[in-house]
Amino acid sequence: AVPPDLSSEVSPVSMPARAHRLTGAQLDAGPRLRRTDGGAGFTPCARRAKRRHLGLLSSSPLRTPILGIGKRPMHTTLEENDDLLSALHGAEALYCAGTATHSARVGLICGLLAETLGLSEPDVDAMRWVGMLHDIGKLAVRVEVLRKAGPLTSEEWEEVKKHPIVGSDLLLAFSPNLAAVALGVRAHHERWDGSGYPDGRDGIDIPVFGRIVAISDVFDALTHKRGYRPGKFSHREAVEFVIEGASREFDPEIVRVFAELERRGAIAQSGGP
Repeated sequence: AVPPDLSSEVSPVSMPARAHRLTGAQLDAGPRLRRTDGGAGFTPCARRAKRRHLGLLSSSPLRTPILGIGKRPMHTTLEENDDLLSALHGAEALYCAGTATHSARVGLICGLLAETLGLSEPDVDAMRWVGMLHDIGKLAVRVEVLRKAGPLTSEEWEEVKKHPIVGSDLLLAFSPNLAAVALGVRAHHERWDGSGYPDGRDGIDIPVFGRIVAISDVFDALTHKRGYRPGKFSHREAVEFVIEGASREFDPEIVRVFAELERRGAIAQSGGP
């Protein structure tokens, strides 16, 4: 759970299993990833109808199975340990509140993208966890580096670049059943053209969880202040940056879905620092 003394930084409110619009307040507050409605009221048929309305049904690689044989154990592990995983996010908040609030917002956007792309209901929930914990490896980065004002040195940058591996290893150490979640965390800085890190994967070789987080992570980072750069992007500038990165930095289909959702107002402007 999020520590009480950080309640002004990370909201402890529960997040609905299906959020059809992300308001500015939601993007700034962030979720507790506990199911509250049992999944009722949003059937697979309704999900398909929504995607058909958006023109998103296709034979894309995203339609193929994502988690394979290990999906049932992974979902069970997430459901049985949501308090402990929330505690991990709380530890992140204690270490660096800015990183934790960013991760909470990323989790919300990831869930919306995953739902619209047609991932199964349990996979959408898992996708939210990937977003929430994508930066958990920054617990191994010195806090003075995370909070540094101004550009990082090459040594500091190399330290930061280790966080996807550290986060992935942490989740795998907790349970091998979380392999798909761990892979998403490890892959969230990979890029469509192979220019990312830590493994230089490209295209659909990048786990889909990682491809979804990549867009959500960059969009949120651009629209909020960071010590290593002056100012921040406007909502529209950040949207255009993501769109222009299609087929270079980001999966073009996920970018298309992101842009359509934003055009329809599903991803609202986020205020705050």
